[in-house]
Amino acid sequence: MSLEAEHAIIFPTKRELARSGDMQSRFLRLIQCSVLLCALGVASLCCAEDAFESVKTKANTGDRSAQYELGELYRTGNGVATNATEAQKWYRKAADKGDARAQYNLGVMYYNGQGVTKDEVEAVKWYRKAADQGHAPAQHNLGVMYANGHGVVKDEVEAYKWLLLAGAVGTKQAREGIPLIEKGLTDSQRAEGQRLAREFRPHMSLSR
Repeated sequence: MSLEAEHAIIFPTKRELARSGDMQSRFLRLIQCSVLLCALGVASLCCAEDAFESVKTKANTGDRSAQYELGELYRTGNGVATNATEAQKWYRKAADKGDARAQYNLGVMYYNGQGVTKDEVEAVKWYRKAADQGHAPAQHNLGVMYANGHGVVKDEVEAYKWLLLAGAVGTKQAREGIPLIEKGLTDSQRAEGQRLAREFRPHMSLSR
């Protein structure tokens, strides 16, 4: 039995950007400006560059959310040349401060070898940090890593726990993987995985 994980970086939603604070709201407006100018056939490069410089300035003050956003800009090449090494550097700064999105993205980069040497053990480490905060895609990927024994000792009870948690908040792949895991579990293992999932409490980071 082998499960598949979605080792892909998730784009932040507009709602997440707006919720993150004034800096993200300004960033969102700049990006919207860029899109509008592009739609009107006007050169939008300077607008995207303004967005990049705004985020970079804030990131250099140590702001966690800005560091995450800067990693996103380097990864996508919005306002700056695409640079996976710089992307992972800024994700790491935000991840070290407890940003679950950055932790997840760093796990993806380690799994895929993007901007870093491929390392499944490191991928598990960062998936776990995000999963412990309740990040559903990280919970799903961590469950798959446990199910397949990638970067961690194979443990189907732990896999089941993490898939249950991810599936509970609507992660489609997790819900699809749960029956596959259950087929290989004894009744006592199934009960143990369900107990672990019920007792799970996310540990949210308050660092900014």
